[in-house]
Amino acid sequence: MALPEFITQRAGFVRTASTVALAAIAIRSFIKGKRLRGLVAAGGAVAVGATALGLEPTELEPEADDEPTPKAHVTESTTEDAGLRCSICDEPIAPGESRRPTAGTETAHEACLNAPASQ
Repeated sequence: MALPEFITQRAGFVRTASTVALAAIAIRSFIKGKRLRGLVAAGGAVAVGATALGLEPTELEPEADDEPTPKAHVTESTTEDAGLRCSICDEPIAPGESRRPTAGTETAHEACLNAPASQ
């Protein structure tokens, strides 16, 4: 494939150019007497140069798992069998409906909690 080879060649050129530029900055900084800037630039030149020489691009391979991933247990439910039920009227609570906990740990429609007690 021509495109990955071109990208690899361009990446190598950019790394080499960066190494040369950082080395020139380091030399120029040492000549001017700015030691800290020279050391930082020299360290950068060494780091970029080491990665340019040592790393070869490789294609990514999918990881092979010895164990198959467990499938999530999916159960079909109707609206009447839905998980949340009002503890007062025993109707299912639809997603988005306002609900609050009762005095205990049960859930009820907010309308059922605010409704006047039947006689």
